[in-house]
Amino acid sequence: MVNGTQGQVQPTPQDFQRLLTENPLAAAQLRAIVFERLYLEGRKGFEEESESKSEPDKEA
Repeated sequence: MVNGTQGQVQPTPQDFQRLLTENPLAAAQLRAIVFERLYLEGRKGFEEESESKSEPDKEA
């Protein structure tokens, strides 16, 4: 797939699959990045949820 505005080739799922099967180190690094981002997003959502639950207690 080509992005017409910048002329850069966008990776396809097949490109990622090939990378993950041909390069175990890249696969491990990618899993670590994805895990870290998911963890941080989940934690951020949890903290926002905790703050929203604690605010009504302060007002009451």
